[in-house]
Amino acid sequence: MSANDIKSNVIKLCTRMNIATERVCDGVMTLNLPIILYIVDTKPNLTASTICGVVFESESCPLIDDEFDWTVNIDSGPPKLIDADDSEEIINIIQITDIHYDPNYEPYGNANCDEPTCCRRGQNDTNTNNKVAGYWGDYNYCDSPWHAVVDVLEQIRATHQNISYVYFTGDIVDHGVWETSFKGNIESINKTYSQIYETFRNIPVYPIMGNHEAHPVNLFAPKTVTSNELNTQWLYNLMADLWINFGWLPESTRHTILQGGYYTLSPKKGFRIIALNSNVCYSANCNDNSTTINNVAWNGGSATAFSNLNPNYKLYIADSKNYAVKDIETWMYNLTLANENAAQRPLWYKSYSFKEEYDIPDLSYDSLHNWLSRLARDDDLLSRYYRNFFKRAEASLKKECDTKCMRAYMCRIITSLGDHRTHCS
Repeated sequence: MSANDIKSNVIKLCTRMNIATERVCDGVMTLNLPIILYIVDTKPNLTASTICGVVFESESCPLIDDEFDWTVNIDSGPPKLIDADDSEEIINIIQITDIHYDPNYEPYGNANCDEPTCCRRGQNDTNTNNKVAGYWGDYNYCDSPWHAVVDVLEQIRATHQNISYVYFTGDIVDHGVWETSFKGNIESINKTYSQIYETFRNIPVYPIMGNHEAHPVNLFAPKTVTSNELNTQWLYNLMADLWINFGWLPESTRHTILQGGYYTLSPKKGFRIIALNSNVCYSANCNDNSTTINNVAWNGGSATAFSNLNPNYKLYIADSKNYAVKDIETWMYNLTLANENAAQRPLWYKSYSFKEEYDIPDLSYDSLHNWLSRLARDDDLLSRYYRNFFKRAEASLKKECDTKCMRAYMCRIITSLGDHRTHCS
């Protein structure tokens, strides 16, 4: 079967199963087919079960393949622990993520289209219920207009006077995954990073890339792929130049950024930042301890409303001596109110402090473990977590979600693999 035959058949299947419109199916296949054919040609023993396990990673589709059962050599014995006392001084770390700037965003355009992303120029002929896109964004499957991107950055700079560091964890490019291009991605990335630099100037920014920065989306090639049309080297080159030229990272980080988009550095004694490009990794956790928490991953906010969220960001308050996180604040604005008063800037406010909202003494492993136990027993606490999960967006909260439904969201906190559901029960 030729490449054109494969493409034609997949597009027919995609449209007949109502997965997407013919335009979207065609666009996605056009972008991804060369990579799919490369993988098939270089992996003759590839099986359907492996593809299912890698792509879907769910309880019904586990990944059972020796190639993904990695062994990593590490130094023997536990690392030396430095037991530093608490300090009265703090550092403030802002985390910004998931901007998803859409150059094609059209205020008052179509917010209810038949494509994966709406509110874009050229979609008006598909509007079936006259729902229009808001000026500042929309709860539907819509990304951020540029003025909303600028607003969140300027809000942070104006409100928080003592920012120590900014963590920017990527996802700049929009969700129009059927029509991305090298040129378009590069333009959005350059524009966004330039605005971040202009806004924060002398404040250190430590960035990492999101899955949408790649073209096509999600696909980060291994170093063995040398074709310029298939590899990810263009993105690593771009990021190294931007991150270093803006003065955020030292020249010494260039080598590993070019290798795979990752780096490490120490801003001050006793504090080391390890920035991983987790897009290239399969999320396996070989240390399955069923009794205690052994690691905590803090989830950042989302500057875009995509989808059914209020735009938000997070402030981490950490000890200046031992760097333990003392509290987390979530800041956001109500998108409905912002769009009703489109001529004014959105009204940002502190939504909650993690410690105060959930009544915990600190953010230690033990406290979080106890909080999870309470979450499983206390329906009121679970309901509060559910509301905060969606950043109190009306579009999400008006949907019915009973206790069983909300517990599914709790389950996502305590599992790192889609097919490992033991803790959930």
